[in-house]
Amino acid sequence: MAKGLKSIHPLVVSLNRQADKLTTTPTPKSIHRFRTSARRMETLLAELQSEPGRNHIKLLKLLARLRKKAGRVRDLDVQISLLRNLKMPEGARHKTQLLQALTEERSLHEKKVASLFDKRTLRELRKRSARAESKLAIDETIVVSQFQGIVRELINQSSPVTEDVLDQYRVSTKRARYLAEVAGRGLEKKAEHVARIHSALGEWRDWMKLSRRAEKLFRAASGSPLVAALQNLTRAKFRNAVTALADGRANLSGKRPAEHDASPRKATSTVAATSSAA
Repeated sequence: MAKGLKSIHPLVVSLNRQADKLTTTPTPKSIHRFRTSARRMETLLAELQSEPGRNHIKLLKLLARLRKKAGRVRDLDVQISLLRNLKMPEGARHKTQLLQALTEERSLHEKKVASLFDKRTLRELRKRSARAESKLAIDETIVVSQFQGIVRELINQSSPVTEDVLDQYRVSTKRARYLAEVAGRGLEKKAEHVARIHSALGEWRDWMKLSRRAEKLFRAASGSPLVAALQNLTRAKFRNAVTALADGRANLSGKRPAEHDASPRKATSTVAATSSAA
């Protein structure tokens, strides 16, 4: 291997190890670790390979398909955890019903994941990731350049802050975090600012998904305390995300964070919640 290049072997090993664990009963931890490994691999394949070959393209498609299936289970695990930690006695009946619906849906998708990760799929994943390893190495100079490019886009983006725009930022900051992990030294401070933005955006998205699931389930029941509480919490998390984005941009650009009105307000009623970002 040429001087200054790093092997992707540790990532390939981690990816295949986590895939093996999903052949039986996917646990929240194994699902999360596989998705993270797959995302890292996808990011490196997309950012470091300027002229993708046949194996490269097929591996990206395979990873995307597996990750999306696993991602459905992961999203449900997060929503179940958020809901279980939500304390609101006045909405206990709807909370129980939503928990049951989410748990049943999770069981269904868990079976789909277990069937998807069969021996044939695992063989293909190992074969294609091994071929990618033999042809792809990490050039830290390129990685740093790609990271800096994402940061510049983040700073200079002037689009109005909508839900769709926030979700785009969530995806791009996730890519930047994975690039920073393999870039070596020198990006720690910027990576911290990016990580704070991504965490706030991920937390908002988790609550938004849970809120929409409740709205769909109880749309025929007017005045649901659970729906009202989740909508209120989601709005607060949206404000948190906007604040984190503004502060992160200011820190990344070297400017002092500006005053803004996006600071979260207390949720109505006596709702208390503990949340975790995906």
